[in-house]
Amino acid sequence: MKKLVLGFATNQAPEDLFVFSRSVRKVLSPAECDVVLVTNSHQDVFSELAELEIGLFSTVSAYVSSSPRRLKFWNRAVLRPLCSLCARPSIREKFPEIAVAHRAMLEVSVHPHIARWFAYERFLSLNRQYDQVFLTDIRDVVFQASPFHASPSEDVWLFSQSAVYGRDDCDTNWFKQAFGAADLDQVNGKDALCIGTILG
Repeated sequence: MKKLVLGFATNQAPEDLFVFSRSVRKVLSPAECDVVLVTNSHQDVFSELAELEIGLFSTVSAYVSSSPRRLKFWNRAVLRPLCSLCARPSIREKFPEIAVAHRAMLEVSVHPHIARWFAYERFLSLNRQYDQVFLTDIRDVVFQASPFHASPSEDVWLFSQSAVYGRDDCDTNWFKQAFGAADLDQVNGKDALCIGTILG
């Protein structure tokens, strides 16, 4: 069976797409592995990516970290009421489109490290022919060798890192942007979770 590399690539510069795509194709041929980029943009470079046999899959993720007030308004005015409606079984049964709309609106507005899971689930529920799957960001990933084990197993592999919340700026900043200062205070001094690259 074929393997799959599924990369999340929202709001990425073309050069980042090419670094990722060329590096993965140096270690994994199209015959042994499909490579699919989940993206929210439509760029001229996509035809060049097709030459590397890189597939594309759409996400509606449109998160912009510079708009916290707008997101708060969106959450209060739209997402919370929809969530309340979806919590009622009678509403879900009579109006299934409300649950579908709620899910799509969540994917639009949540941080990409959450939105990616909506896209991953959509893609994998439609494409079940893979025996090993590598889920990854694309901007900071360069392949030096195949990430796949020689023999498939039921294991899920998670990667650790040496960053600590409160000391390492990158992880601390995105946690604060995603969850707020109060939640950051609860995890300060603890090991940061590496959610960027996961082998499933």
